Amino acid sequence: MNNTASEPNSPIKKCQIEIFIQQRLLPGKANDKLFNSEANKSEHWTRRSKRITAQHKLVWYGLSAKQPPGSIELPCSVVITRYGTKLYDDDNLIAAMKHVRDAIANFLKPGLAKGQADDDKRIKWTCLQSTIKDKSQHGIRIEIY
Repeated sequence: MNNTASEPNSPIKKCQIEIFIQQRLLPGKANDKLFNSEANKSEHWTRRSKRITAQHKLVWYGLSAKQPPGSIELPCSVVITRYGTKLYDDDNLIAAMKHVRDAIANFLKPGLAKGQADDDKRIKWTCLQSTIKDKSQHGIRIEIY
């Protein structure tokens, strides 16, 4: 895995945090995967809330295991890569990563109200995706530079 990323007009930055969160099913829900697109879902609000809470916890604990919350200097770049058996179109990819992005922003800037942290212009967001053949490898990779 390449641990550097270059941005236009900036020196190459070393990856500060890199984690992989494997896709898993929510307990008791046969087809309720954590990192699917939220764009076209119609469901009860409690089911949606449980999925969002699970996403936030997985991301928060994964990042916290590497560094303390709020310890990454801004500005920074965040690359979220989705691994799945099929590709999403761009709006579904962004929708699928929305709550992951919120959790990362809350990690980078702890203490703000929900939905406030990801609005910081010092954080550059990139969502990518890649296809895989093995369903057991579904998941997301988060890299912070």
